[in-house]
Order: sequence, then structure tokens, then C-alpha cells
Amino acid sequence: MMITRTVLGCGFMVIALMTCARSDAGSQWVFNEILADPGRINDSNNNGNSDPIEDEFLELVNLSGADADISGWTISDLVRIRHVFPEGSLVADGCAVVIFGGGPLGPSNSGVLRLASSSGTLALNNSGDTLTLNTNTGIEIAAVSYGPEGNNDQSLTLDPDLDGAWTQHSEANASGGATMSPGAKTDGTVFEGCPEGPPPPPPSGWVINEIHPAPDAGEGDANGDGISDTENDEFIEVVNLTGAERDISNWALSDGTTVRHLFLPGTLVADNCAVVVFAGGSADLPESGVLVQTASSGSLDLDDEGDTVSFSSEAGETLVRVTYGAAAAGGQSLVRSPDTEGDFLLHSEADGSGGVSFSPGTLLDGSRFAGCPEEAGVPDGIEIWEIQGPGMSSPLEGENVLTTDNLVTGVIWNGFFLQTPDERGDGDPETSDGIFVYTESPPTVQAGDLVDVVGTVQEFFEWTELTNPRITTSLTAQELPDPVIFHDALPSPQRPQPENELERFENMRVEFYGTVVSSLDRYGNCLVVAARQRPYREPGIRFPGEPNLPVWDGNPEIFELDPDALGLEDVDPAPGAVIKLCRGPLAFRYGRYRLHPELLILDDNTETVPVRAREPGEFTIATLNLYQFMDSLDDPLLEEAVPDAAQEELRLAKHSLAIREVLRKPDILCVQEVENLAILQGLADRLLLDDDTALYTPYLESGSDPGGRNNGLLVSDSIEVESVGQLGFEATFRFGGRDLQTFSRPPQLLRGHYLGAAEPLPLTVINLHLRSLLNIEDPAQGNFVRRKRLAQARFVAQVIQDLQEEDPAVNLVVAGDLNAFEFTDGYVDVLGIISGLEEEGNALLPGETLVEPPLRNQVLSMEASERYSTVNLGTAQAVDHILTSAALEKLTRGAQYGRSNADAPAGRSGDPTTPLGASDHDGLVLFIDAEGAGDGSTLFVRGDFDTDGALSITDAIALLNFLFLGSPDSSCTQTGDANRDGNIDITDGISLLGFLFLGREAPPAPFPDCGIDPDRDDCERHPSCG
Repeated sequence: MMITRTVLGCGFMVIALMTCARSDAGSQWVFNEILADPGRINDSNNNGNSDPIEDEFLELVNLSGADADISGWTISDLVRIRHVFPEGSLVADGCAVVIFGGGPLGPSNSGVLRLASSSGTLALNNSGDTLTLNTNTGIEIAAVSYGPEGNNDQSLTLDPDLDGAWTQHSEANASGGATMSPGAKTDGTVFEGCPEGPPPPPPSGWVINEIHPAPDAGEGDANGDGISDTENDEFIEVVNLTGAERDISNWALSDGTTVRHLFLPGTLVADNCAVVVFAGGSADLPESGVLVQTASSGSLDLDDEGDTVSFSSEAGETLVRVTYGAAAAGGQSLVRSPDTEGDFLLHSEADGSGGVSFSPGTLLDGSRFAGCPEEAGVPDGIEIWEIQGPGMSSPLEGENVLTTDNLVTGVIWNGFFLQTPDERGDGDPETSDGIFVYTESPPTVQAGDLVDVVGTVQEFFEWTELTNPRITTSLTAQELPDPVIFHDALPSPQRPQPENELERFENMRVEFYGTVVSSLDRYGNCLVVAARQRPYREPGIRFPGEPNLPVWDGNPEIFELDPDALGLEDVDPAPGAVIKLCRGPLAFRYGRYRLHPELLILDDNTETVPVRAREPGEFTIATLNLYQFMDSLDDPLLEEAVPDAAQEELRLAKHSLAIREVLRKPDILCVQEVENLAILQGLADRLLLDDDTALYTPYLESGSDPGGRNNGLLVSDSIEVESVGQLGFEATFRFGGRDLQTFSRPPQLLRGHYLGAAEPLPLTVINLHLRSLLNIEDPAQGNFVRRKRLAQARFVAQVIQDLQEEDPAVNLVVAGDLNAFEFTDGYVDVLGIISGLEEEGNALLPGETLVEPPLRNQVLSMEASERYSTVNLGTAQAVDHILTSAALEKLTRGAQYGRSNADAPAGRSGDPTTPLGASDHDGLVLFIDAEGAGDGSTLFVRGDFDTDGALSITDAIALLNFLFLGSPDSSCTQTGDANRDGNIDITDGISLLGFLFLGREAPPAPFPDCGIDPDRDDCERHPSCG
């Protein structure tokens, strides 16, 4: 978008900036240059620091034909007035005025009036804004608009100056590639109407009284630190003759090049007293009563051959300026004689000096300034806990503060962590004792340094920090503050949490032992908990949930870890790895609290965990999401990430390893997220190449998924296939007044027989990949996602019921990535609907009971800690399931996840020698005993010792009576092994009572539904299980 000017009252709009002469204003002004996006490279105000806010500027040129007094005039954007010109704002005809976002302002020889925004910011919008210049009576004099071209780390300028078109500064004809020219023409020359050099400052009551640019290396210890140094002993003495004590916080001393010192916050100078700034060293003038500081820039860099020294306010107003020449050389200072009012002389030549070379902090004869206190005041610092405050953001945001004698606790590439020593903490658990100091480039401090810092308080995406710091180190190798100890209740795993649960520890040292709960993300961070138990998905809608529906707390105990942030050796931990000890400062980055460890001890295990070997007579059916398994040919009809040939070969190799070594070559493998039959055939070929017994036939029909993710089957030669087909390709559901497609990845249906038994065993297998949970909570898309998931669940449930009604003895297996949990997600109970076990009132959108008899979810036969197939943001969850019909139940021998993906370290996905990280889902394998009822084939419910079909106090009583009173055994003895430790004893009774009355862990599977225990057969019959 071009920059335009709307001329109010003239009735037209033109490209570039125009002005409309006004009889009531009698002036004509031009916006000539705008810097909305300084980035980190443009120090436009020349104060030695590039700042994206303070270095914004506007340049206005007076073309009215006369000198102008613009006192009280304003600059506004579309939101508010950003600057009011102070009294005495005079701009010569043909000269300019520059308003900066902030100060202090360094020196300039342009002759223009230079000011810092009176509001503290210009707030120029990088993506576009409109600016107006108005008189003190509100009459518009000039206006300008710009668009996103302002977002380019350089200014926009008229080319040629004053009447040309707007262009990027570096592209202007005379710019020489420069990115800006504040107060000057594009080529860097001054405007014709400007006076030569900077305008003289008005009388201010401040006097630069003594300057020492050339200390002697032998006898030049001006700062009193016992060392004569030609640099550190340089000094400038400024005297306050304003008639009152003055606060000069953040005022500036500059030489002819840039700002050399910013006075500390809280710097007060008494009337008729002085402040002395040395270039460096340990300055102290205890007898003088004057305030002494060392240059915040690290030096004064006064030129021996002549220089200009200026003293200016925080708003950029120059209060006093002095120029000296080459006579300053010679190991002695220049001093006014008499003090504060005379001309500058070499110190030893001034009357009353006694021939000495300098007198910092005193009159030239060594006596005190009349207004100085007996003891010099020191600026009061502020404690870190005062900066942090008890809330979620700093009460001092935007203020420039000094905080002293705090300990560096950790250093990263662009800053460091700072914490109050333990003995100075406020004892308030609601306020943090730590803060981050942003240095932009690598800092020079080290952990254990005791430092003073001056900086601006900022909330960087809600992370409290000090920016633009000035740092002074006083001691090194100091003992660090004690860490806060995190544990299984801190951070709290419960909701609601206090709003400041971790904010109160922000930037402080923290220590914990716990568990890694995710692999590294693309930035090298992982998620952790301060507990041995990893967090799992639980029923319900994420907190705060919906009224009268189950609520999941969201696992708020999870936080982030950046293993190598403080320079530790990089690691690639596996989810589930044990953290034996971790210690370091706690940051807040982009919505998560992140620990930067100074110490990290891990007990890591990155090995795969294959499923168990088959018992004689068993065969297996499995499911595995292959995760965007695409070929290397670009299909223009798909929204796909196309791998190259090497990446395709890598995926083939890793999937082959996973199927053969981790899933142990299932007889039927349901796969998801496969692009086409060709790549699935490639996998079948690779399996046979790697193992000549792994003979598979692939089956796949494409759906309408825009990313090309389809369902497929790999069927071994142990299966006789009768038919394979799609279900529901044309199914629709009603939403928003339209009929929408129910499935973009239609289910697959296989009918066939297992040939490894004495008699062929009929099988029916449904392969599913249902709509994901993505955007289910989104206000705009959430209802569509929920309705589609409900429609899919109902469709699948009806197919299942039709199959069972067609053949009540059907050996049905429903397998796949159902993108649903073994319980309700609170919106739709997908598994409950499909299995026929939905509970009333547990979902926002209820289904209906279509499946009878219900299917058995084999995941529920596992220990609770094993019920996960993938990890999402640190939460382990089961979304890959296998359901079996009642008719097949007596033949099932349990299911297992083959562990190679969910807990894979991030860096192993590119290793062709391991199956680790081939996908993001673990495969699930169902074991079926093709020979019929064998060991452990009797159905029962664990803990139901009296076999009445309900677990209650009567079961515990019956068990204890059997153990201690000689009462009859149960008809199903193995129900009594309530804790599944292989024994029936008092611990089982205690386990039952704990579950029933104390909310402790439920009995292991089979529970609460009927099932089997393949490891034992002590059950003659269990009447309630048939």
C-alpha cells in the first residue's frame, strides 16, 4: 500500500504527502521520514543502544517560509496524542524537528530540534498507521498514512526529500544504502534552513564545571581507587545551581559521539552540590559529599585532542553543552576558574588550585561545594520481589529501576537470571525473588556473580524481565540461593490451581526429581513433571469444562525443560525417562514455565519393548498408524508433504523393523495414514525382503482425505480373504443445513478365515481411522468436529450391530486409530457408542445404545499404566484400540502395545537401524487362541468373589471368611486374587476394601467387565458372566 495524504478541507487525495495551506494556520509542514520498525539495528537517537520502541522517530520539516514556534502543537496517531511540543520549541524555516519514541538522546550536529516523545512512546504500528500534526488549537497542519512497507527494519523517506515519493530509505537514490537519516536529508547532509551545529541550550541552572580527558598514567588516580589509569580516571563534574534538589534519574552525559552515561534511578543532586562521573574503576570521594558514579557505557572515551560534552534530561532536552580543544591534554583536568562561572583553564594554572592537577567533587581549591551533605546519598535500589509483585505481572512495568547486590543464577545466550540472596527475601510466598535480565547478546557475567542492574521492567509475552540493562559486578563466585523444591503436589496436579501457582517462582532456582513426559520439540525442549508417575488423559472436557459434564484437569502439573539452555551437554530423552535430579532457574516462555537446568541427571531407557511372543495355537491381529506414510511422487491433488526418495526408503526400513520386531509380524495388520496402494505394496515388498517369512498382501482403497491419509490392510498368508471393501464412502450427516460427508477416511471391512487352526476360523475385521480431536474445543469449529465424530460413531455402531444381528456368533474385531479414549471426552463418548457401553449423562452430545451385546475394549485388559498409544503435550493417552465381539471373547488372550513410537526420543526418527520413532503411535496387538477354550478361558470379574455380578462389601466378607473362618471357596477362585499378585491372601481383602471405601486403585482386568486371565485357570464357573 502506498503512503497517502488526505487533505482535509481541500476535497482530494493524492499519492505521497501533500499539504493544504490554511489561512488560519499560515504554515506548511511536511512529514519527510518515518521509522516505525527500528528492529535491533537502528540506533536512531544515537544513545548507544538500539531499541525497537525508543528508536522509532518522525521527521517533520518546516516549509512555511518563516521560523515557527510550535509550542503546544501535537502529534497523534489513530489512537491518541503521542507527543506535545514543550515550551520553547522553535523550528527555523527550512529546518526540521525529529521526535523519537524515547530517550535519552545522544549528540547530533544536524542543527534540528530533537525531542523524545512526551508520552513515553510513539507506538508507530509496523503494519500501518496514520499520523497528524495539529496546532495547539487542534487545527490539522499535516497528515500521513503508511502501510505494511513500514515493517522492514528501516525508515520510509520522501525521495527526493520534501516533495518526492515514499520509498524504503536504503533504496532512495542518494541514501548510499543507509537505513535512516534522522534530522538530515536522505544523503546525510543538513537541511538548508538549519543552524550550523546543534542549537545552544537555554539557561538551565546546570554547569559542567570540570572535565578530565587525559589522565596521567603515573600520577593520575583521580577516582581514588589506588590505581592511575589513563581511561578509568577520566571524569566529568556537573554542578546543580537550579535552586533546588533535582532528581536526575536516567539523565544522560554524552560526548560528541554518543551517550556515555545514564544516571542511576534515584540519583538526587542537592542544590549547589555536584555529581561526578568517572570512566571506570572503583570510584569513591568520601570527603566531598558529592555523588559519584561510573560510566554506564563502560567508558567516557573523552578525546584528548578535543571533544564536546553535553548533559541532557530524560526527555532529551540538552541542559548544558561544553566544547574543549587540544589544550586538555597533559595529565590534568580543565576546570572553570572561578568555579561554576569562569572560563576553562588547566587545573594547575587556576587561581587557588595550589598547582594540583584535578579536584573531582570539590571546588578547585579542594573545599566542599556549599550545598553538599555531610555524606553523599546513594540511589536507593529496589528489591526484585518488589519488581515482581504478588500478581501475574509487574506493578512497575515500563519503569526504569535499579536493583542492587543480587546473584546471577544462570546465563543463557541473550541474558541471565538474577535472584535476591536468601537473607534479603521478603518471606512472602506470593512474590518471586527472581528476574531475567535481557542483554540481547551473550552477557559477560557468570553464575555466582553479585551484580547491580539498571534496566526497564518489561513483560515479554508475560515473562518479567529487565531490558536495556546497565550491569555492574561487585563480587564473583558467591554461593547461590537455595532452590525451591518441586514435588508431586507442587505444581499442583489439581484444578483449579491458584493463578500464580508457578508465577510466584518465576526466574527463581527450582529443584526436583521426576519424569520426562514428552520427547524434544523442534526447539529442543521437552515436558516434565515433578513426580514419578507420568500424567494420563482422564475422562471429560478440559478444565474448566462444561456444567454437569465430566471435567478433565488438563494435567496442570506439566511444565517445560530446556536441557542445554545453560550450556549442559545436549540430551535426547525418551518420554518416561526418570529425572534423578534437576536444578536451575524457572523461566516463562510463550505460555509455559520452562526450567533451565544447571544440573540434570537422567536415567534414560530408549529401547523398544516388543509385544510378547505367541503361545502355541495363537495368532494376532494388530493396528498401527503409520503417520503420513507417503511416497516420493508429488500428487497435485493432495495437500501433502512429499518425501524424497531417501526419506521414503528410511520410512520403509523403519516400518519394516517395527512390524517384524516390535509387533512380531501380526497375521492381520490394520494400518492408517497411508497415501496409496503403491506405497503399501512397497512396504509389503520390504517386509519380504527383510524376512522371507513375512509374506503380506496389501489392500487399500482411497478416501477423500485432503492429505491423502487412507486406511489399509496388510494380510499374511495365514489368512484366507473372502472380501475387502469400504464402508460409508457416501454416508452423510446433517450440519448447518447441509448434508456433509461423514467419512473422509472410510472404514475398511475384511471378511476371511484364519487357516492356522484345526478348522478355519471365520473372522470379520473393521479398520477405523476416525475424525481427530483437533479443534473440538474451538468456538468456531468445535460444534462441527463434535457432530462429525458423533455421526461416525453412530455409523460404525450400526454396522457392528448389523453384523451381530446377521450372525450372533460373529468373530468380530474392530481395530484402528479411533482418535478417542477408552472413556468419554465429555463432548462425545465415541468408544462408548461404538462398543455399546455409553453411560448416560457423560457427554455433551449423547449417542444411543445400538450395540447389543456390547463389544469388549481390549485396552481395558491392560494395567492402567500401560493404557496409552501416543503422547500429546506430555499427556499419555490411548487413541488406538481393538474391540472384540462377545462371541470372540473366549478366544482372546489379551492385548499389548508394542513400544517403539510413543516413547521414542525425537532424534531417533532418522535412524534406519531402529524402529524407534517410525511413527507417533504405538502399535496394538490382539492375541487370539485359535484352538478354542484353553488355559484361563473361563470368563470372570476380578474381585467378585461371591459371583453375583457386582463388586461390594459382600465380596470382601466372603473372601475373608474363606481365608480365616473356613467358609466355602468361590466357584471362581481366581476372582479372589483382587490385586493380581498371583496369591489369594489378606492383601486381596485389604485391596478390595481400599477400592470400595477409600478410593484406591481398582482391581486389575478383567474388571469391571467379564474377561479372562490367561496366566491362570482357577475358575470353574462365574454365573454372572455366563
